[in-house]
Amino acid sequence: MGSSEDTLRDHLRQHTQCLFGKSAALYCCPPITEQEGLEVGLPRVAAEFQQFLRNGGDLEFDAFIVEFTDGGAGRSLDALCSTVRSLFEFLSDHDPAGGACMRAKVDSPDWLFSFGDCKFYPIALAPCYAAESSRFNYGHTSTVILFQPVAAFERRHEPGGESIPSRLREQIRRAFHCKGQEYNLNITLGPCECFRVIKPLRNNDALVRWWEAPLYTDSHNLALDDKG
Repeated sequence: MGSSEDTLRDHLRQHTQCLFGKSAALYCCPPITEQEGLEVGLPRVAAEFQQFLRNGGDLEFDAFIVEFTDGGAGRSLDALCSTVRSLFEFLSDHDPAGGACMRAKVDSPDWLFSFGDCKFYPIALAPCYAAESSRFNYGHTSTVILFQPVAAFERRHEPGGESIPSRLREQIRRAFHCKGQEYNLNITLGPCECFRVIKPLRNNDALVRWWEAPLYTDSHNLALDDKG
């Protein structure tokens, strides 16, 4: 029987509508479980992320993936925001390069998540999203954060920039459109990467300011959200 990381990797490749996702090289960090909790899980993820970069993972893989198996982590949009902020704040505070990207103005057009001198396009998939959302995770009960290295887009498409080419974004939007998962163009074509990390539940909802959400301190808080 394959590991949980193999199962998640196969699930993402099977269901993605992204043109390049089915052949993507995905590095899945061992999941953060409810039993382990954030106090143990977040330091382990940070150490794994550092090792990933030391081994040149940003040049070899298309995404570094963090999975939360606790059902409360992404059961609601509020819970997802707190989960993502807690993860990002911890990584920012323990960035080996000292970049501390979460101390910067997150809703600035020039903000990108960074860790270890590498920049990423992170996105969140979670159970709170319905089938009509591009962030729907097709029945998987985990909450999944994909850190997509900017370098992965550069080597596949147009080297030298920190923006995903508009041509590529349009191709991806069309693929999701064919599956009934419309993109919100205010987010997709907007100047700020931060609003693409967590999307609203519905396209006409307000932009999600996830970096202002309450921080989680331990797995107990996640379990409370699962019951509420």
